[in-house]
Amino acid sequence: MQKRKMLTAIALISLSNVSMAGVEFTILGEDVFDRETAWNTAHVANDGTVLIKEQVDYNIEYYKWNKDSGYTLIPTSPWAKSGSKFSNDGAYSLFVGFSYIYNTPEGTFQVGSTAHMSGNGRVLAGSSNGSIKILVDGVESKGMKIPLPSDGGYSSPYLIGQKSINETGDRMLVSEAPQFSVGGLKTIYFIEAVEGSIEGALTEIPYQFLGAPSLSDDGHSVLGMMEGLSPGCLSERSDVIYNDVTGLITEIGCSSEFGAKLFSGDGSTVIGVVGGYNADKTSYIWDAVKGKRNLQDVLLQHGIDVQGWTNFFATDISEDGLKISGWGTNEVGDDRGFLINVVPECVAGL
Repeated sequence: MQKRKMLTAIALISLSNVSMAGVEFTILGEDVFDRETAWNTAHVANDGTVLIKEQVDYNIEYYKWNKDSGYTLIPTSPWAKSGSKFSNDGAYSLFVGFSYIYNTPEGTFQVGSTAHMSGNGRVLAGSSNGSIKILVDGVESKGMKIPLPSDGGYSSPYLIGQKSINETGDRMLVSEAPQFSVGGLKTIYFIEAVEGSIEGALTEIPYQFLGAPSLSDDGHSVLGMMEGLSPGCLSERSDVIYNDVTGLITEIGCSSEFGAKLFSGDGSTVIGVVGGYNADKTSYIWDAVKGKRNLQDVLLQHGIDVQGWTNFFATDISEDGLKISGWGTNEVGDDRGFLINVVPECVAGL
């Protein structure tokens, strides 16, 4: 299909606590995707490159979109049907399905069951046969047994979360309980890896998590869900950030009211989405200074009216925290993607 684009860019005032001149709001998908096409904007890189998944019937294709180059088809395979990862510079991508497809500047490769990718795109890792398997620049290390204390009857280590590896691939999150195990709290550990080798002892996080927490790119913040912090929350479950440098827990809010999804590289800005599978989605942004805010309300405050959009779904935030990708359904029922781009203040003399 020939790809065309019609972009809308509108300047507005501050979206986060970063010093800035304004924000660009770009609509993607005008005259490109129609109501018969299932698609979404999956990830965004620091330079504003957006990874887009398109599905027509059973055929799935992935594209990169950039405001300068438009749409570029990414080679994958018929088995790369669901899920994806994107490096912070947009140069590397990992597609998850029956086979794991690793797209790099040097070419496209099948890489087995390595379902996690570092932010720089150079390190892949996966869990198999009680070991953590690591690939560095495409070179596979030996499977490494990680001695974990018995916890809930599990004996094998699992990399967990949407993002279990830091940017440089030398720090990871691991648990004895698999990512989607039903019920119960998980004990989570940091592990260190250098060029495919585990270094030093496991470091246990002194709090237990529900579900699958994610690790920030700097390797020090963990975004996840805990219970018992806020009795007023549904099932007493709260979205939190744990930082191993300060040892502190920062509570974002009730999980049922925020739905923490992903955060920026330093863990300071979080996006959340609330809404069931068949229900309209509402997206939120949070930071420690301004707290929780409805993303559509933030745009409205600065002259961008997307109140009539439904399924306003923020899908990713860039490592630098200055870009948010997402998709929604506009007032006339057309699916469209969006890119919110914070524009820093100009520096005199540049």
